[in-house]
Amino acid sequence: MYFTIVIPLYNKERHIKRAIRSVINQTYQNFEIIVIDDGSTDNGVKEVIKVKEKDSRIKLIKQKNSGVSSARNRGIEEANFDYIGFLDADDMWKPNFLESVKRLIEKYPDAGAYATSYEIKRENGKLEPSGNYYSFKEKWNGIIDDYFKYSIETPLISASSVVIPKAVFNRIGKFPLGIKRGEDRDMWRRIALNYNIAYSNEICAIYFHDADNRACKNK
Repeated sequence: MYFTIVIPLYNKERHIKRAIRSVINQTYQNFEIIVIDDGSTDNGVKEVIKVKEKDSRIKLIKQKNSGVSSARNRGIEEANFDYIGFLDADDMWKPNFLESVKRLIEKYPDAGAYATSYEIKRENGKLEPSGNYYSFKEKWNGIIDDYFKYSIETPLISASSVVIPKAVFNRIGKFPLGIKRGEDRDMWRRIALNYNIAYSNEICAIYFHDADNRACKNK
């Protein structure tokens, strides 16, 4: 089983190397990394090239600034493998993320998305589980009975804690263009309306709330 990891990049010079290294340091090593530079104006691309020179699994693609959905969609189109994971350039995975997702895929091969719980690092440096962590038993895994119920207050899935089969995009389409907020949640909802969602309550990703220039800063 092989994974394609798509990392959209736009002016994340301070964080991109951390994100890539968190993939390189996975306990499960069958993957490629596709970084989509969405017209960055800082030195983020140079940071990618430094890491890329040491690992042939990393691919860098540049495009005119078109937004995070366009960057993710470009990564989907360029993917060589059937399972596509997403990681924002200012977030990171714990070493067991792909291993945990692999177990979910083997257990629930017909699901439309495979996600794990994540924790949030606040501006004061404090780490806390996402709001849904306490909705399940520790390290629980299975098919979510109602995605919408668990996502009313806090998103069950983040854009840095999910793997989606490429066949799902072929059936229901990719990330929506032309909207500036909630493009990822739109994708998760469409998947939930058409497929089961497999979920592990093991915390395998970190969302950095203090990261500058997040994908969406609109109030």
